[in-house]
Amino acid sequence: MNCPTTAPQAPSTDLNAAVGDIFKVLAAENWARFYFAVDRDGQVFVDIPAERILAAEKNQPLLAEFLKEINAKPTDYETSQRVVGEFVFRNLEVSRYASGILAQAFDSEAFKLENRLFAMWLTSHEAIMDERVRELDEWFEYYEGWRESEQVRRFAAGLAGSGNVENPGQGGVH
Repeated sequence: MNCPTTAPQAPSTDLNAAVGDIFKVLAAENWARFYFAVDRDGQVFVDIPAERILAAEKNQPLLAEFLKEINAKPTDYETSQRVVGEFVFRNLEVSRYASGILAQAFDSEAFKLENRLFAMWLTSHEAIMDERVRELDEWFEYYEGWRESEQVRRFAAGLAGSGNVENPGQGGVH
């Protein structure tokens, strides 16, 4: 008896989807450092409690794998950048995205814009996020809710239209 088989999906060339997937890994790394960075003898480590990783596994299994990889390891700015990039390329290139798409996504204006907006959100909402430790899904919900507000969408469109996404000048959106 022949069983029907599903043809493998061709890797995506969707640049916007790649930007979104990369951003999720970057945001998860920020979540880990925001809530779970600890100082050990002058060096900063990520120390995520097991129950937080288990909670992430329910809805974000790939991100939970990433969190496991960075857990209990030292971190700094350069390490953060490196581990995000390595994880993205190791887990998404070829399996999910066509060769070269992730590199294009990292270099894209859309990715720069999302990073800029995320930094603004985190800065302007730090006190709220600091009130209690939020689950990773909740962290994303807060950001996405803010990101989809009319005011932020207009601001983002203005930044994108200015051609100066990385350094838009003074001002912010709260």
